[in-house]
Amino acid sequence: MKYFLIFLVLISFKSLAEIIHASSENDQNPSKQTKIILETLFSDIGIEKKMQPLIENQPAPAPAPIPTHSPTPTIVPTETPKPITAGELKIQELLKKNKEALKKQKEDEKDAAFKKKYYKKDDNIYAEIRSENEENLKKLKNENQATLSAWNAEVKKTREQWEKMRKEFLSNIKTYRKNTFNLEEHEEKLQAGAHDFQITPLTKNYVEKLSSSDYRLIKNAMDIPIRNQGKRPTCSAFSGIRAIEILLKSNNIESDLSEQYFYWSSRPGCQQAPCSSKGSWAAQGYDQSMQAKMPDIPLEKFCPYKEVSINNNETQIPLGQTCQEGFVKINHYKRLNSLPETMAALDAGKPVIAGFTLTPNFYLSNGFITYKNSKSKGQMDSHAEGHAILLIGYIPLPAKYHAEEGQVCFITANSWGEGWGRGGYSCLSETWVLKQRVKNAFLSIESVIN
Repeated sequence: MKYFLIFLVLISFKSLAEIIHASSENDQNPSKQTKIILETLFSDIGIEKKMQPLIENQPAPAPAPIPTHSPTPTIVPTETPKPITAGELKIQELLKKNKEALKKQKEDEKDAAFKKKYYKKDDNIYAEIRSENEENLKKLKNENQATLSAWNAEVKKTREQWEKMRKEFLSNIKTYRKNTFNLEEHEEKLQAGAHDFQITPLTKNYVEKLSSSDYRLIKNAMDIPIRNQGKRPTCSAFSGIRAIEILLKSNNIESDLSEQYFYWSSRPGCQQAPCSSKGSWAAQGYDQSMQAKMPDIPLEKFCPYKEVSINNNETQIPLGQTCQEGFVKINHYKRLNSLPETMAALDAGKPVIAGFTLTPNFYLSNGFITYKNSKSKGQMDSHAEGHAILLIGYIPLPAKYHAEEGQVCFITANSWGEGWGRGGYSCLSETWVLKQRVKNAFLSIESVIN
């Protein structure tokens, strides 16, 4: 009986579960926050592109028409023709001519009276209409100016807030650097040799093959708050969870998922007994989720993240009982082994988890991280190992960058709070990505089950 009930539960779940796929729709109508971030990234790259709010101009009222006189038609009853003499016919023709002449005379008199009333020499009516239209245009112009002023003030306020948070981030750089780790070691435990990311640059003039859009951003990718992993080596968990949240958000499903749980699920050797080795790779957590028969990844409120590490207990076991309240599970993900595959995934609306070794300018640059300036902020950090971040789109680079930095830069979301980059986002040049990537295959979310 027990196994029969379990069977019924599984059948019920499969019938009710919804497989949710990535949305290929580009975020061409972004939110205000997204516009501010994008405009700032464009500016850092050297692209003049304003992401101003859409102003819906209301058309001015049509000029009031000048009244025109329409004479009332006279209804003439139809009579049955009777045989008439030639003399009677001639009399009728004369009467008809006289009647038409009188009718025309009356119409002329009405028209003359109308023109005398409305058509004045000083053209006051036209002057009033012109004045009304000018007033409406002035009103619309003022409304547009007020909207733009409010927008500029909001952009300024947002950037000032970023600067405040940047000071806090800079004071914690040593902590973030300390929590990098060997990403390749975690991937090797899965499938040694079969996961290497190939050094395959984009083909020459790849940008010419792009769509007419001048950037690619996964729908709603910037509408999820930037998180902060704090003092723990949990970057892969944050990237892996954010990828799922974006896929759900692009399908109009709100979620705030648990990084605490996902870090635990990505460390199979540290789930029953405490361990001290740090870091994880999202593929392990995805594999475990795919094997689960029911949704396993819970919401943040049921399994909240703890920013501070516990010595010799990386996964902070035992997890609370509510951490088993699953909300979503992985249905399918894919390993990507080249930049062309990465571009294709982003074009299809699939967030991409990527691992890199970090350069000094990664910590200190703003919205555009180049390979040329990788050492400009100091010496290469021999202690900085691997760090996982999420790629959510790309921007074609101006031709002046192609020789040294490649044809595109990849828009990335980090997990170091809004003080890093531009509100938590930056754009990594193609060359930087190829030079700094770890050998782990990148990962793209294909679909989840909710």
